[in-house]
Amino acid sequence: MARKIRSPEAPGWAPADYTPFYLLDYPTHSEREIRAEYTRLRDIMQKRAKRLEQAGLEGAADFLRSTMPKLSEVQERVAQANERIGKSNEWRSARGKRMLPAMTVQSFIRNAVSAGHAALTNEALSLTGIEQIRKRVMDETGKSVDRKDVLKFNDFMQSWRTSAYSALVAASDAKSMYQDDYQEVGGTFTDFYELALALGQ
Repeated sequence: MARKIRSPEAPGWAPADYTPFYLLDYPTHSEREIRAEYTRLRDIMQKRAKRLEQAGLEGAADFLRSTMPKLSEVQERVAQANERIGKSNEWRSARGKRMLPAMTVQSFIRNAVSAGHAALTNEALSLTGIEQIRKRVMDETGKSVDRKDVLKFNDFMQSWRTSAYSALVAASDAKSMYQDDYQEVGGTFTDFYELALALGQ
């Protein structure tokens, strides 16, 4: 029997508790509990990142490490973010309004808990999940893909969902996008279509 990705929820936490809706607007846990959950999820992510790095998947490992820095580094991250985003622009400077509200340590931690939970449930960000994807692709298409190809395909699908959201995209444009992303590994539009079917994406 194939191994399953372990559910990252803590006792007393439901999957919905990790959504921005509850964490930011209607938190079901105290600030102390949220910080404790931040630390717990970060420990899991660091261990997973180490395994991914040892398997030669440095990109996925770096992504996991950057999602949740040490709590002692959060204040600096928040300061850096507020230097770059959310300031007034020339259109609103006369009224002194910010384009976005300033980030706080509290909002950073809550957003990071939500992002961390999402990352830990992403198949393509764990060795177990990657192997499950490879097996499904082989079963459905007879094609063998290596681990790095799985990550490339996951990245492509994420960008594809963003760019094609609520829009009609010509097949020729989709083909160009995919081939541009996969040129170095010799991907084809047929490969993309078959992989998409196999992965249910």
